[in-house]
Amino acid sequence: MPESSSETEIAPTLTEAQWTRLTTRARPHDVVAGEQVIATGDENYPMILIESGELELVRGSLRWLDEEVLAIMGPGHFAGELGLLNGQRAFLSVRAATPGRIWLMEPAALRQVLAEDDELGDLILHTLWARRESLRKGSAAMTLKFVGIGDSRELIALQRFAERLDLIHTAVALEPGATISHPAHQWGPEDMPLAFIQGEPFVRATPAMVAEQLGLSYEPTSEGAVDVVVIGGGPAGLAAAIYGASEGLSTLLLEAVAPGGKLVPPPASRTSSVFRSV
Repeated sequence: MPESSSETEIAPTLTEAQWTRLTTRARPHDVVAGEQVIATGDENYPMILIESGELELVRGSLRWLDEEVLAIMGPGHFAGELGLLNGQRAFLSVRAATPGRIWLMEPAALRQVLAEDDELGDLILHTLWARRESLRKGSAAMTLKFVGIGDSRELIALQRFAERLDLIHTAVALEPGATISHPAHQWGPEDMPLAFIQGEPFVRATPAMVAEQLGLSYEPTSEGAVDVVVIGGGPAGLAAAIYGASEGLSTLLLEAVAPGGKLVPPPASRTSSVFRSV
């Protein structure tokens, strides 16, 4: 594994005590070489703890790019991305490079760790944020690509949505009247803006459409009633949701675009809240 401080922040090695506390909330799974543990587009996928063997983090092939192995992770490390916490469908896949044993921690168990274990909560959150920032600089940003005309409000709305949800994405602004060509299709101004999600084109894209495709739009679950529902994700609404979650309340925040506002959450808020666009 890499040794630089930046790489250590992205891929910290768990201590024996940390490993034990995490695996008590996970289930073991033996993998064979080439097995796909998480597929692009999966919902409610687990965080993965690696006991033996190696896993590949893969950006799948797009219409204009072949697949790329972004990282290889070995024993004592964990695989996961920030989408684990906001419900976003997996935009990268995880594949076994060698036979080995891994432990699968479901999202509910992960949220419990974040709420109850300050040390592990800080480590996991900082790692997930560091990974998100690192992925912005590479080809992972091509898994969500917006193409639109200049500074049109439709393109700006998509960018604002992605920025407020901190989604890894790329945006391309075209000159008025421009067209773009693909071997299977040609798109003109009437099709803009385009959203390419995992290489699949969606014409006249809106934030709601993108949210639905990414698994970020709200859908009732089988978990039953929540304790608190907050309407509006501005600074006040976001603060109310975070502080409600920090008190152990099941909290639902509904927002037309995405939560936003300048706010530093309290250390205790290993949020059990759910943020969704509607």
